[in-house]
Amino acid sequence: FGFSKLGYENWDSVAVEIREELSKLDLRSTVVSIGATEDGIGAAYQIAKEMGFETIGIVSTQALSYSGKFSDYVDRIYIVNDNLWGGFVPGTTKPAETTRAFLETSDVISAHGGGRNTAITLDLAVKQGKQVYFSPAEMNHVKSIEESTRRKIGSLSDYSGEAEKFWKTIS
Repeated sequence: FGFSKLGYENWDSVAVEIREELSKLDLRSTVVSIGATEDGIGAAYQIAKEMGFETIGIVSTQALSYSGKFSDYVDRIYIVNDNLWGGFVPGTTKPAETTRAFLETSDVISAHGGGRNTAITLDLAVKQGKQVYFSPAEMNHVKSIEESTRRKIGSLSDYSGEAEKFWKTIS
């Protein structure tokens, strides 16, 4: 888990962390699962494939109308019938179908930065007793400023994301 469309301010350091983390795992019993697109954390697919891991993508039907591209390094893509990108169903504490699919198919959740959906997934994974790892990372500053301007939500002064804020509350 991590930032997707907003990307990373320092992808190279995140890539080193991901490679290091994956190097501790067994290629025969580990499947790397990300959100299917190539943006942001999706670039980890290439690292996983170069290291010999099987990869899958779990993504909501939102991705079918998204202007991004599925990663060339994902072996299989599972599209969840979900009109949300993940997180909670609005107005509830019920996980969206995409988040539920990730949680039901994962023994370990690892995040490198991330926004609200990552924070929600980390929280639910902790509550389910899953192994959870987090490393802080900043979203790409230029992309995040452009997105906040486009959404008319004001300028950002913190690029760490909601996942880091959540992680600080439990660590």
